[in-house]
Amino acid sequence: MLAVESLDEYSAKDVEEFSKNLKKFENKKNFEKTGLFLSALANLSPSDKIILKLGDVGWKINYIGYKNQKTLIIEGDCGDFTGLNMNDGEIRVSGKIKSLGKNIEGRIYREDKLIYPLWV
Repeated sequence: MLAVESLDEYSAKDVEEFSKNLKKFENKKNFEKTGLFLSALANLSPSDKIILKLGDVGWKINYIGYKNQKTLIIEGDCGDFTGLNMNDGEIRVSGKIKSLGKNIEGRIYREDKLIYPLWV
């Protein structure tokens, strides 16, 4: 668990730069679970706002925003289970969202349109 405990050393800019380079790994085994790692980086970052530059490769990345408590700006698409178990955070997606997770306590926008919850 030591690796996870040291993730708080990464800034929002570090997370953004990392996300820009994910396309070259899209054919690797278990790539779809990259969203869990991105979410851990975002959740442990000292910044309240994180930008992920995913482009179309985001469609293949599941669990983006897992247990999110911050504002995530997704430049591109999101895969399945977006926002799963989100804790009062916000996710703004400029592209498509394959599916939403469950137990979401927060807000999800596609472009500027609120898509979850619908009754606010």
